[in-house]
Amino acid sequence: MLRRWQGFTLVEVMVTIAVIAMLALTVSFVVPSRQQDTTAEAAHTLYERLRYARDYALLRHAVIGLRIDNGDHYRFLEFTEGRWQNLQHRALPPTTVEGLDLMIATDDLALLAQDGTRVEDVFGEEEKDYGVRRDSDEDPREPPPQLMILGSGELPLFELVLRHFDRLGDSHSWRIASDDGLHLTLERID
Repeated sequence: MLRRWQGFTLVEVMVTIAVIAMLALTVSFVVPSRQQDTTAEAAHTLYERLRYARDYALLRHAVIGLRIDNGDHYRFLEFTEGRWQNLQHRALPPTTVEGLDLMIATDDLALLAQDGTRVEDVFGEEEKDYGVRRDSDEDPREPPPQLMILGSGELPLFELVLRHFDRLGDSHSWRIASDDGLHLTLERID
């Protein structure tokens, strides 16, 4: 009687390893990176905060602004007592978005431009006054925001892009925009 060897041949082991390697490679390309999730989460958060700020401005008939500092930090301001001040509201806290780039492009407010009035003449302050207190009880003056939300809830036409570049140079980007001055849109761009 012939003895039969038990176990796997070298070819069977190598084929099994190759199949497992292919599956692992496929899964690594399908599973999104954590940074993509972080970028999407930051975009959704900012989108919801802008919607909330618009509702806040409409209900209180206040002028609210969004200020982006250093490309990775944003905060909401309110125009009160003739100057821009940080908005102290728990739903609109100053936020730093680590590893993301924030870029904004806005049109001037068309309503003011119709009669030749410059936005800076209405809401602006002298640049030399930024960070200066006029009174000891007063907060320092803030530079004007890049995006203003009027008390009527209207916005200037704008585009705000949140972008992250990964190690391979690929970018993960989201766009928040208002194309009509009333509605906000959020979309992923590639």
